[in-house]
Amino acid sequence: MRRKVHAGWLFLGLGTALSTLMTGCSSEEPKTIKVTVTPGESSVLTCGTRTFSATVSDTASNGVTWSVTPDEGYGGIDDSGTYTAPARTPSPATVTINATSTDEPGAHTSVEATLGTAFPSQARALTGAPGIAALGGAGTYAHVVAARGSRVYAAWPDDSDASTAVLEVARSDDGGETWKPAVTALSAALLDDGLGSAGGLECPAIAIDAGNPDVIYAIGHVVAENEYSKPLDASTSGAQTELLAVSTDAGAKWQTYVLHVGAAGDVCADVASPSPDNVVVVSPGWSCSEGDTDLRDLFVWSDADRGHGFSDGSQTDAPVEYFANGFVHSLGNLTGDACGPDHVVPLSDGGTDDSGDAAESPRLFTDGAGNLCITYVGDVIPKDGATVTSVYAQCSTDAGQTFTDAQKLDNPRLPGFTSATGAFGPGGVAAIAYSTAGSPDHRLYVSISNDGQTFGTPATVSTYFEANNVPSQALNPALSYDSKGVLWLAYRTADSGSIIVDKTCDGGPTFSGPTAVTKGSKGPLLKWPTFATTDAAAPPVFAWGADSISSYTLTPPAPPL
Repeated sequence: MRRKVHAGWLFLGLGTALSTLMTGCSSEEPKTIKVTVTPGESSVLTCGTRTFSATVSDTASNGVTWSVTPDEGYGGIDDSGTYTAPARTPSPATVTINATSTDEPGAHTSVEATLGTAFPSQARALTGAPGIAALGGAGTYAHVVAARGSRVYAAWPDDSDASTAVLEVARSDDGGETWKPAVTALSAALLDDGLGSAGGLECPAIAIDAGNPDVIYAIGHVVAENEYSKPLDASTSGAQTELLAVSTDAGAKWQTYVLHVGAAGDVCADVASPSPDNVVVVSPGWSCSEGDTDLRDLFVWSDADRGHGFSDGSQTDAPVEYFANGFVHSLGNLTGDACGPDHVVPLSDGGTDDSGDAAESPRLFTDGAGNLCITYVGDVIPKDGATVTSVYAQCSTDAGQTFTDAQKLDNPRLPGFTSATGAFGPGGVAAIAYSTAGSPDHRLYVSISNDGQTFGTPATVSTYFEANNVPSQALNPALSYDSKGVLWLAYRTADSGSIIVDKTCDGGPTFSGPTAVTKGSKGPLLKWPTFATTDAAAPPVFAWGADSISSYTLTPPAPPL
């Protein structure tokens, strides 16, 4: 007899089985794989690097495949997650970093990175340093900061007391973040010479010894009769005095040496240490006088004992003036005519000599390993009387005892060259920058030397575009190589007084693109930017403002945690 199965029971059994089956499925839900990238957002310097890391959940490994978007002109990333930014700042300046799981290609994530030539901070005033308005003299203030590692020194004149010329020096041990109270490095009592000369100290410069960061050299030019010049000043000479201060204990105590007393010259001298315990000073000199065979366009002093060799000196003829021992010779005879119409004439001469017009003050730069160069702007008057202005370099490998012949850098020749300056980098590479004040497009040039002696054809650097979309005229350029060989360039714009930075990581052909550190206005201008070559990823830049010296870091901000 066949049994009947009630339909309800059948449906109940099927439902129970189906329910059991469904319950079993719900206990094994599909895995959700998640990729996380750190840092989640960041800023990267052009030609710099940033390492990203990835975590992949619910897989056997954290393996990912890295890529960037866009993939052309925005750098690249390797298998370890190290991203290398392009040499130029792209537009838009944002790159997307992509990470895709190697176990599950459908699992991926992306983060964005902002690219830039530099990432300027807000201004930080250097406490105690005066502004431009308080400076007693004019001139060049290009090397008022010197740095090595995290040690930074800054120098400035203090003319608050009309009876004394003072040079102050402050020290930072943390890359310029904080500063110790300033110490008086030079102090010269001013004397009444009856000529009504303006007193004070101008054109300070400072350098760190190549072998010891506790040994510092600082110079200043006193423009009136003073306690140092009076005992050495012959009646036919003048009172302008070049003083060198040396400290061997990181700026606590200083020793003063008189380098030169004379009627002219000295304005905006410069100082450098080309090798341990060696100090070299160069300054504008006198133009040639008839019958004087000692060329006086550029004065050079050199000492291999931290300046002790400058303790004594002697008077010289034509004109009678005082030179400290260690005076090596004069440079600048560009054509071989010692006192004829064809030679450089310094700015201090004012163009009064028949042999030429003005030339700007020389700038020293060194690698601290024995290589030293001077660059300057010089005028030559050929026999037809048409002044030719050019940029020159002369280099030394024996601590300033001898120099190469003058090399003319500018090519093609343009009018109005100004503000030549230089820097050495790793491996003996060097660079010189200068600008033109007279050309319609206000060109800025950089010339590179691979051997520290011979400089190649200058490359044109595009300058910052102001609000009117016109390239700005660049003044007061400054150069610095960082530890990775990246060459940094700073300058101020003539119209607005903005401070601009740029850089190249391929030796000059490619510059990242100008970036405004400050955007000035037609009011009190910022002047004389200079780098402190610290061990930071980007060297901080300093500039003189109306009220103080201010510093700006250029490194990217730390990414959020």
